[in-house]
Amino acid sequence: MSSATQHINEAAEAMDAQVAVSANSRMVAEVEPLIVAPFHFFHVRVARIEQLSPTFRRIAFVGDGLSDWAHGGRDQRVKVLTPSPSGKLPLHLLNDADWWGKWREMPAEDKAPMRTYTGRAFSRAHETSHGADEIAVDFVLHGDGDGAGDGPASRWALNARVGDEAVLVGPSVRGGGRDGGIEWKPPASAKRIILAGDETAAPAICSIIDFAAREGLLAGRNPMDIRAFIEVPCGEDRLPCEFENHPQVKVTWLTRGEAPHGEHLDAAVRSTVTSRLVHECGLMCSGASCLTRAAGTAGAAGVLAGLHAELEDVDIESEILWDVQPQGEDATAAGCYAWIAGEAGVVKGLRRHLVTTLGMDRRSVAFMGYWRQGRAELC
Repeated sequence: MSSATQHINEAAEAMDAQVAVSANSRMVAEVEPLIVAPFHFFHVRVARIEQLSPTFRRIAFVGDGLSDWAHGGRDQRVKVLTPSPSGKLPLHLLNDADWWGKWREMPAEDKAPMRTYTGRAFSRAHETSHGADEIAVDFVLHGDGDGAGDGPASRWALNARVGDEAVLVGPSVRGGGRDGGIEWKPPASAKRIILAGDETAAPAICSIIDFAAREGLLAGRNPMDIRAFIEVPCGEDRLPCEFENHPQVKVTWLTRGEAPHGEHLDAAVRSTVTSRLVHECGLMCSGASCLTRAAGTAGAAGVLAGLHAELEDVDIESEILWDVQPQGEDATAAGCYAWIAGEAGVVKGLRRHLVTTLGMDRRSVAFMGYWRQGRAELC
């Protein structure tokens, strides 16, 4: 996809553009793509709660309909609806094909807040101690639970108790939704993966790493090499990541402390992802330069144009910063693939560094502005 604007325009033709928010407790609302067809409503209740760290709380949900949940792993988006200001959940929309339109038109006092997260783990009934299908979501707690600096989902998560009810909008087996809502789509030729994000992207990054390991992408004769950079509020906020110590994985956890949001993340990525590393990425494709091989078939001028095309300057105050590689479209120099998510200003700076400064093919950089510093939530 050539630009975030084009991405949104095409999504709008397929469905009504959605006002959505942050994966993993993104702190403001943005417009993000949602694949409606394979996504269904699931009425769930809280089965267990685990305080992972000062910032992260894992809530596991169970529900009679979760046998139809099509967990795809990676950074797959899940919508969480918590009770409205009047205490209601939109259970009347569970089997309504026009759930989005009707939810949007509900009175404010009855509209259940909808927020976007990553489905961190899914377990079938035979794998759980309580004998029920279970989906776990890691919530970011960025307020004190009484409305001071927190959003409705964070406030709900902080005060949640076992048995509390919610509604999830997630991928359906019957709807063929296993790959719905997933943006991590590296080309088969990508052998070095760069993952970068703040706490709102941390659960997705850990999920991507675990998926890559379980799918055998980190093994074999020509395995992937993953380098991840995650900025979190404090040193105790390292999320559990099963394969963090895999030989093909290097995760750098960055403690923000009192520094401006994203300062440490930006510095770490810029100091590590250099022109030398990008050049090495090209040489990782079966021992030959991806750029050279592509130039022989597609023409060097076209390859270089794809590599160095000037990025459209997205106004992050009024537009979404969201651009991912379309399904089936391979980048011409795909030895290296980057996935960047989090605060839009930080994401914008990093994607410009990778594409404009270092010359990475823009189609090899997936970037998602989950939220914008200082912006109020829209729903």
